[in-house]
Amino acid sequence: MLSKRLAPSTLKDHFVSLKMMLDQAELEELIPVDPCRRVRPPRVEPTETRILSPDQPKQLIEAVPNRGAKRRGPALTVDVDESWMLLFELAFAAGMREGERYALMPYELEQRDGVPGINVQQQIQQYGKPEDAVIPAWLKAEHLYGILWLTTPKTHAAHRFVPISTSLWQRLWARVKRLDIGPRELIFTNSRGNPVRSSTERHNWNKALKAAGLPPVTIHSARHWTASMTARANMPDDARTAIMGHTSISMTNHYTHRDTASLAKLLGQAIPDLHDDMDVIDVQVIDEAA
Repeated sequence: MLSKRLAPSTLKDHFVSLKMMLDQAELEELIPVDPCRRVRPPRVEPTETRILSPDQPKQLIEAVPNRGAKRRGPALTVDVDESWMLLFELAFAAGMREGERYALMPYELEQRDGVPGINVQQQIQQYGKPEDAVIPAWLKAEHLYGILWLTTPKTHAAHRFVPISTSLWQRLWARVKRLDIGPRELIFTNSRGNPVRSSTERHNWNKALKAAGLPPVTIHSARHWTASMTARANMPDDARTAIMGHTSISMTNHYTHRDTASLAKLLGQAIPDLHDDMDVIDVQVIDEAA
């Protein structure tokens, strides 16, 4: 049985792929009916994503220079450290996806009504080498390096303006000017000048977590952290969805983790006092072991 050696999520992926092929076969009258219609797809239980506490992302970012990384390539250590610190900060402060952060270029840094921010309008995705790549026709794509492509966002909602702090804005521009990065050049690259890879960021992320003495969490959990912090601040649903680049509030809520303290505060504000303290009866607790 496949269920004994494959995870439920993997089984479901295989089931969906098989059903798509059989649906097409039925449509083309190659088979009378898709047999998958009579089969229930494997049940996949959602796994809880662990996130850092409100003050821990700052500890993670500050620990980057102490992560014990070795210098590789011509880039100065301070520039390499800065790139990871900025990438991590963008993950938390702007809730940007990995591919959106890797694809960031100076022309996306905008000010609207005096508010500094990022006009997210592209991402880096893996689609294979040019001779093998299969890219959806509705995506504009430009080959960058190896299997990496620069593409437009997959949804209209993902194309968004995300405000950032003046401090982060100034540090991004300082890097752009110091390294003489052109308007349509990547702000973050590896030591060879190629796009950042998720495996490399994950390696440096984990080393920074360890250096800071923080629990192991995934890079993607930073988006969950952003969604959760905006919820704690009682930000309206439409604003939260817009910042996250989601198509619906249900998806944003999936990313949101409510902590006990904020739930207790909200519930305390919603529920009136149902008991008069004047009616409290003093009760003497008797220790039966005495």
